[in-house]
Amino acid sequence: MSTLSDLLASRLPEGWSGRRVSREATKRGLTLSPASANNYLNGRHGEPSESVLEAFAAVLTIPIEALREASGLPHGSGPYTPPAEAARLSRRQRLAVDELIRSIVTAQEVGNEAQEPRSEAGGASEQSEAAIADELQGRKDLFIEGYMAARGVDATPGDDSATDSPPVRSAGRAVSERADIPTERKRRTKGA
Repeated sequence: MSTLSDLLASRLPEGWSGRRVSREATKRGLTLSPASANNYLNGRHGEPSESVLEAFAAVLTIPIEALREASGLPHGSGPYTPPAEAARLSRRQRLAVDELIRSIVTAQEVGNEAQEPRSEAGGASEQSEAAIADELQGRKDLFIEGYMAARGVDATPGDDSATDSPPVRSAGRAVSERADIPTERKRRTKGA
């Protein structure tokens, strides 16, 4: 068992299962699947995401700092406060910085989820890889938009001129940026 699992088990009310913890988290507006709750309670887990820690903190009334410490994660010193120079940023630039922070944390969480063991049934992940990739791409696009705005380049949605780059060539033919779209669908979309 891990230090985190030991702490969770010590605070788990008698007779409660992972399913009950999950149900209680849902009542509080938080998300924690029964399989994930069981994995954490039984020591079969990777590094927890912030949302997992928040759910356990709320349900088992454990300070989140104690959960982070038991997980070997940085405790943080409360909410992040940017340096004074951040006052010079425009709204778009601030949104870009916010998205960059979220992207870094999301990338860490995605990496951690990939290391987590599957449930006995070999269950699928709660969020598909495609959904995660789309989320990260959206955040990257927002970051680029803010970056371009900081540079004084107009990067309005729908105007790809500021961020267009020549298509990548492979074996003498152009390769689409979206390689996951079937070729036939690309042709239909292109002609329309």
